Order: sequence, then C-alpha cells, then structure tokens
Amino acid sequence: MTVFAVCAAMIACGKIIRWKQEVLLHDGRVMVGDRVSKQGRIFPANIIMEKEQELSFTHPDTRERIRWDIPAGLLPYILDFENKIPYYVLKAYTVAGYNTWGCPNPLYIACRYTGGQWSQVPIEKLPHRFEKCNLMGSVGGCEGCFENDSVVTLG
Repeated sequence: MTVFAVCAAMIACGKIIRWKQEVLLHDGRVMVGDRVSKQGRIFPANIIMEKEQELSFTHPDTRERIRWDIPAGLLPYILDFENKIPYYVLKAYTVAGYNTWGCPNPLYIACRYTGGQWSQVPIEKLPHRFEKCNLMGSVGGCEGCFENDSVVTLG
C-alpha cells in the first residue's frame, strides 16, 4: 500500500514541459528542435527530475522529421550532422543510466541515425569536430522557464 501511495504522489506531482531549442551545428547552421521533458518528484529527497525526455527535429538537408525518445538516465549533449547523417551524443547522469549503457568511460554515448533508426556507435567513431555541447541537458524543476512557446538558445 505504501508503494502505491508513493507512486500516486509522484504522478500527481509530475509535469510536462515543452519548448523549442535552437541548435547551433558545427558548420554554422542553426536548426530548431522540439523538446519535451516529463518530470516527476523523487521521494524521499523531494527533488524534481526528468523521468522521460524527447527531442524531435526536421533534418536540415532531407526535411525528414526525426524523433528520439531519450532513454532514462541519459541527458542530451550534442546533436550534429556529418555527411547529412545525424549524430546524437548523450551523457549518462544516473547510476542506472551509467550501468545500463555498459559503464562508459567517458560518460558519453554516441548514436547515429541511418535507415530510419538510431543506433549506438563507439564514441571513437564520432566525428572529432563534435566536441561542443549544443543541447540543453535538463530543465529539472524549472518553474515557468518556458512560457509562450519560447525558443531557448545556448550561449
């Protein structure tokens, strides 16, 4: 019964934040991605953190609409393109995420989008010019940060 009460409280305290984010690509182009963060309160620490995240965008060259459900325990870090192929770098930020992805060292997971699917690639295969974070990782607990369809730009 106690577990049910905690789960119900977590759901009741959850919220969904949606926003658009400008993404500066290594070649100087800027694209806009749509972001969603489903948040919940973690007990007993009483902190808010992302339970689920999503990123979707329109490929700047092919105009294909691409979506990524970000696995739990990972935060977005880089989205960029090499030879029109999207690459996505995520960072493990929880112990569970770190363990799920094979204890990466460094803490990054690289993926690329080919044939309509995202697949993991060794971090060593990531183009070397993809080194600067261009995605917001987390909005955990941000109250009222993204009102009126605001567009976020990393500075």
